[in-house]
Amino acid sequence: MKVLQQAIREYQLNMSNMAYPPCFQNKSKYIEWRDMEAIAHTEPREFVCRDCSSSFQRNMVKQDRCLIPSIPVKQIVR
Repeated sequence: MKVLQQAIREYQLNMSNMAYPPCFQNKSKYIEWRDMEAIAHTEPREFVCRDCSSSFQRNMVKQDRCLIPSIPVKQIVR
């Protein structure tokens, strides 16, 4: 649980001046994800990293587009 809390704090801090996470291609893709979250879950999750994969995170880290590069996504998903 500590890993998740740390990841959320880091994510929120890095997102503070952004309209959408940089791992999305554009704002419309983020809105599409957010809308699907509202349909799929009774309580939509604003923390997009829970839907990430280790390989996608590695690619985003290489491109400097990951908001939480220091925390392995596989630990968050657990």
